[in-house]
Amino acid sequence: MTPVFQDRPDLGNDRGGACLVVGGDSMIGRAFVEAADAGSVVVATTRRHDADGKRRLHLDLGDSATWSSVFARPWTAAVLCAAMARLDACHADPDAAMRINAHGPAALAKALAARGCYVVLLSTNQVFDGSKPLPSPDTPVSPTTAYGRSKAIAERSVLALAGQPGMVAPGVLRLSKVVEPGMALLTGWVERLRRGETIAAARDMSLAPLPVAQVVQALRAMIERRTTGIVQLASSAEISYVDAAGHIARRVGAPPHLVQAMDSVAAGFLKEPPPLHTLMDGRRAAAELDVHPLDPLETLDGCIASLLTFLSADERPAR
Repeated sequence: MTPVFQDRPDLGNDRGGACLVVGGDSMIGRAFVEAADAGSVVVATTRRHDADGKRRLHLDLGDSATWSSVFARPWTAAVLCAAMARLDACHADPDAAMRINAHGPAALAKALAARGCYVVLLSTNQVFDGSKPLPSPDTPVSPTTAYGRSKAIAERSVLALAGQPGMVAPGVLRLSKVVEPGMALLTGWVERLRRGETIAAARDMSLAPLPVAQVVQALRAMIERRTTGIVQLASSAEISYVDAAGHIARRVGAPPHLVQAMDSVAAGFLKEPPPLHTLMDGRRAAAELDVHPLDPLETLDGCIASLLTFLSADERPAR
């Protein structure tokens, strides 16, 4: 159940508004709502048609005809979490990706900002081609994927609102791979390794994992401060998916030969070559939001901790 809370001062509710989460069914949207303090007003949207109008509002970013319920009340802040985020899905239907990831968020952000709402757009490291490590927020974007191109256009459109009369200046939070306890990829790896089965992981895909709880922390800090411009969230290092799988194998107690290194496109993981680097410069988040980089392996440990609790010595695969 998604609660509706009373006004929360640190969300700027002195003007009678509340916080809107566009994409309440997403990992980040769900976590943001669940982390809301008692006494706050947080309402999420969903594309499902069973929205009840109080806890959930029906909204499809790709269909502006569904937005009227959002404009029926004032919002102090809005977090745009909804997206068409799977790289292969965007590659297969770039027009839909552009409509859902770029044009929809830009139009919705403009309408909300004109109504006095502070907007945060979630974005991605995919706005860069990944050829150089640690791009800063000011590094020119260079997307090579359909997903990255749609998000780069969304960023540009949303950030342009800051220079328009009557608009509340927005913020953009760029993220690399966001992970959470129980996520399917890591759970699947643990379960297969426990059974002594092999797992495949890409050696040419880098990973700079961010715990979803830290993303929520950054969003709350941005809302409290009404941070404008681009903020990038970073881990302390990037690793390959093979490195991540090898670490999981060690934590499970599985022999290293159970991890098979593959090339992402040849193995069918992706249809487009992945970027060489996914780690971004997160110094602004550390300096202004007090959100600091975490070790990627410790982040992965946090995602599988509950699974390892129940792993007895008898369950560990033979070496």
